[in-house]
Formats: sequence, C-alpha cells, structure tokens
Amino acid sequence: ERGSYALSRAVESQNRAVVYWLVRQRVKAVHSTLILAHEDTEVMSFLVREAGADVDDDGAAMTGARFWPPLVEFVREGHYTAAEHLNHLGASVDRALTHFR
Repeated sequence: ERGSYALSRAVESQNRAVVYWLVRQRVKAVHSTLILAHEDTEVMSFLVREAGADVDDDGAAMTGARFWPPLVEFVREGHYTAAEHLNHLGASVDRALTHFR
C-alpha cells in the first residue's frame, strides 16, 4: 500500500511530524516500519499503539516470505535499546527464538 510505504520512509528519515500525520490518516504500519524505527523508542511505541504495528510480525502475512521478527532484527543489528523497548511493548522472546530452528 502506498500509504504504508510513505509511513516507512517518514520513519526512516525520522520525520515525526509526517509519521504522526500519516498515522492519523489511518495509514497502517507494515513489517519493515517498526524495524526502521529502531532509533526512536517513542515512535516505536506510537506505531504499536496507533498504527497497528505487530511486535512479533515476521512479514509472512504480507509477503508470503518469512523475515526476522523485529526483536531478532534489532538484536542481530546491535540495536539493544530498541530490542529491550520492544520487549516492554510485548514482543515474544519465545516466538522470536522459533526463527533459529
């Protein structure tokens, strides 16, 4: 969806005003949107609360292919503060670990 792409780009560029505006226009977050927010825990929280970002989403529902869930992606990339915050937002460590089988 075009709106979700715009939301991801706004998150990536750390443009909070555009992020908040798009979410208020009912644009939903997709798998990559939450991962792109790793530098801003406030935006991460907003995406989960207001834009429907799934803290355990592995991308399979949208793409048919499985990617790393955000928690695993954050740890793999060394974004430990983001990983800890995502855990506080309800990310499942058990579900994330199933990707290592």
